Amino acid sequence: GGSTIEALKASLPESAREHVTFTGHVKLEEVSHYYQRAAVCVFPSLFENFPYTCLEAMSYGKAIVGSSNGGMADLLDNESCGLLYTPPDEQALAQKIMRLLKDKTLRHQLGAKARVRVLGQFGSERVMNLTEAFYRQALEDCK
Repeated sequence: GGSTIEALKASLPESAREHVTFTGHVKLEEVSHYYQRAAVCVFPSLFENFPYTCLEAMSYGKAIVGSSNGGMADLLDNESCGLLYTPPDEQALAQKIMRLLKDKTLRHQLGAKARVRVLGQFGSERVMNLTEAFYRQALEDCK
């Protein structure tokens, strides 16, 4: 009968309610502000083929907890750039988040590795070169 946000707020322990903010829709020009302020970015998706929001967080050098389902495991290079959990294991998700919140060194190491990976593997120049090579090969194959 209520909204998802209301249900999520109600499910929080009383001690956590004052520490969690649900922002709702964020304008595109304000998104970078949230990434910059985040200690950890969490993507508990049940499945995502190619999660762009994860790539964005990686580009900001953020520690990430993501789902092992779908493309997140590949983006995070099987935990060398972030931590993974398997849905719907809420306890594992909470443990991974808490581990990163408590371990500043690990948070910074994973964030730095994530940034290097995203810029090296998914930067605009590399993607452009791969796309161009794909189209050149397609044209060659049509001859």
